[in-house]
Amino acid sequence: DVVLTPSYVATLLVKLARVDKDSYVWDFATGSAGLLVSAMNEMLNDAKEKITSPDELYKKEAEIKANQLLGLEILSSVYM
Repeated sequence: DVVLTPSYVATLLVKLARVDKDSYVWDFATGSAGLLVSAMNEMLNDAKEKITSPDELYKKEAEIKANQLLGLEILSSVYM
């Protein structure tokens, strides 16, 4: 059986880890990617709060999505 991390736990973990726009988050038991999604949302919100230039914000959002998140999962039965 597979137990996925509840969203409220993922959100708590992200807060406890003090994830911000400059963090790198790696999840080596990704499952449904709930932890990565929570981390990404926190990173994007932090970027929106701290970056005033629309062009710089766009670049940072792309950087977060392309290079600051990594998820791996070895169990093919976990994907939803």
